[in-house]
Amino acid sequence: PKDVPAPAEDPETEAKRQHRRDYRERRKLKKQAGLFVQAKDNPNVYVSGLPSDVTLEELEPVLKRAGVLKLDPETGESKIRIYPNDNGIGCKGDALVSYANAASVELAVKFLHEHELRQNCRICVQQADFEEHDHNPKLSKEDLQAMAASRKGDKEKKKYIAAQNAQKEAVSWSGEMDDGSGRRIVLLKHMYSMDEAAAEGPGFYKELAEEIKEECEKIGQVAKVTPMERHKLGIVCVKFKASAEAEECIRVMDGRFFGGRTVEASFYDGRTDLRALGSASAPAAPSAAVAGAAAGSPAAAAVVAASQAAST
Repeated sequence: PKDVPAPAEDPETEAKRQHRRDYRERRKLKKQAGLFVQAKDNPNVYVSGLPSDVTLEELEPVLKRAGVLKLDPETGESKIRIYPNDNGIGCKGDALVSYANAASVELAVKFLHEHELRQNCRICVQQADFEEHDHNPKLSKEDLQAMAASRKGDKEKKKYIAAQNAQKEAVSWSGEMDDGSGRRIVLLKHMYSMDEAAAEGPGFYKELAEEIKEECEKIGQVAKVTPMERHKLGIVCVKFKASAEAEECIRVMDGRFFGGRTVEASFYDGRTDLRALGSASAPAAPSAAVAGAAAGSPAAAAVVAASQAAST
């Protein structure tokens, strides 16, 4: 018998099928563009009731009470998006905050909702609903394709991996991150600001290293101090002779004030590309050590500053 052609689908069924195909395509592109978040793993909270002059520095320590914040691979800073007013001046009154773990969202809502940020200023904290609170217009398929394409490349991948490693270190309670030599290298964050370095001139980093070495020698024997020049997080690597001294440094320095900033101290994990995460462009040619490493191996060039701290 002759094959009987399949009955044509009605327009409504075909439209539904096309809609599902379009949805899957947009979902794939959103994931490639770094925008897609599964509902069950949504690590974001929406904060409202903020004053117009609120800053990231004011919000960050409060929000960290619920858990480790996700890091922005581009800036190396905590992922807190404060929405500006229409004129671009001041806060509109709300912000989107991303945690490293989705479990932190429940804690944030439970303990930070109605928190008094300032006198007579209580904030509202709730799980983010992107359909309700997304301030961006719906992106077209072409926009998503462009964003996805822009994220492909070694530089973007390095930034992403560096941010992931830094988050992994932050959520580690037992300090198991190891530099391969008994945890002797300590990362000190927020030891300087970009403005401070620019104002002080070319001798700034040498003087900073000497000042930090003098301070850390009160704790133990310091093998080397290496500032990460032009780093947006103000990172300085300190290598001790013994791991016990490095642990004591973390205990003493973490949470301490230095130059009006709160220091964050932790072990270096031995593999994070510190320059990829938050390093500003150099105004001058790189040093001979960096240039030599770059010529021999891109990976070596990426972690050369931390490697210098590890060498004796």
